[in-house]
Amino acid sequence: MGQMKGLMRMLKKADNNKLKPYPLQQEHMKSLVPRYTEALQQLKDTLEAEKAGKLQATSILRKNKGSAAEGESNREDDATVEDDLDEEVNSVDKKRAFSVLSGQLERNLGNRKVRKQ
Repeated sequence: MGQMKGLMRMLKKADNNKLKPYPLQQEHMKSLVPRYTEALQQLKDTLEAEKAGKLQATSILRKNKGSAAEGESNREDDATVEDDLDEEVNSVDKKRAFSVLSGQLERNLGNRKVRKQ
């Protein structure tokens, strides 16, 4: 019952003409359409690659540039870069874990009552 009253109140406010419509710049909005369309297509491609198992959900998507001969060296470079990124992520994860544990330890020691000896 309470939800119905709230809905009726909102409908009354919607009928009230105190709110003026915000004018949009049509030309600007039209200029954004290709950008959003391209972004949506990239998102679809990424999701399809993730579903197919070609791409991990946390990996970075890179476009391959250059010829087939350069592709092999790029793959090796990409593998090296990915290894470096994995090491960096692991390092950051360890630092974050140590930071969290250190904070917990400090809080626990601060909350602990001093024992009389």
